[in-house]
Amino acid sequence: MKWSPPASNKRLIIFSGAALALSLLVGYQLAQPEATRLASKQDKAPSSTQPIEDLLQTNKPTSLVSADTAQVERPFWEDAVVPDPEGPDLPTKTIPPKPAQPIVVRDYAAEVHLLENGGEPQKLNDSVLLWFNQDPAAATAWINETERFDDLIPSLGSLAEGIALQGQLDTALAWVEAVPNEATRHEALLKIYAHEARQQRVNAAGLQQAGFSPEDISKILSGALDD
Repeated sequence: MKWSPPASNKRLIIFSGAALALSLLVGYQLAQPEATRLASKQDKAPSSTQPIEDLLQTNKPTSLVSADTAQVERPFWEDAVVPDPEGPDLPTKTIPPKPAQPIVVRDYAAEVHLLENGGEPQKLNDSVLLWFNQDPAAATAWINETERFDDLIPSLGSLAEGIALQGQLDTALAWVEAVPNEATRHEALLKIYAHEARQQRVNAAGLQQAGFSPEDISKILSGALDD
């Protein structure tokens, strides 16, 4: 028959073993260095004095950190290299502006006096008309004295019209009477009286007294002969 200890002895043995184990555990903890215990506590909980930004930076995901430090891609044109044009440099040609042409004022009086001695009749008439438009008084004085009055007959009608425009109707009519060609003389008379009608210095009754036909009166008053 196998021997077994009494029940009270069993409880004593279990209690004694538990107390021994507890003593060993407490002794082990007390035997560890102070720095080891502090490091263990810091690993388990953050220090109240540690800034929250440092904690966030420490726990920041790796992908975000790499994204902040990555360089931004530069536009392609900043690094583009433009090659110099091939071939020799062509000199730049500067074209100076053309000088303004001086305004030449013709001396019609000198032209007329030069043409008076043997000049062509047509050129003489042209110069006399231009001179008359520029200086009627001087041109009229020359016409009244020149020996080449007959060569000026083609211009007498135009000269008479110019004199009429200056308000000298009687002088203009006298010049028109010197025109030998009847058609040229009649056309000049129509233009002279058309100018008088525009200035309201003559009416239909006055034109009739001047010897104009109803057809001529209608033409003069119609405005068709306006310059």
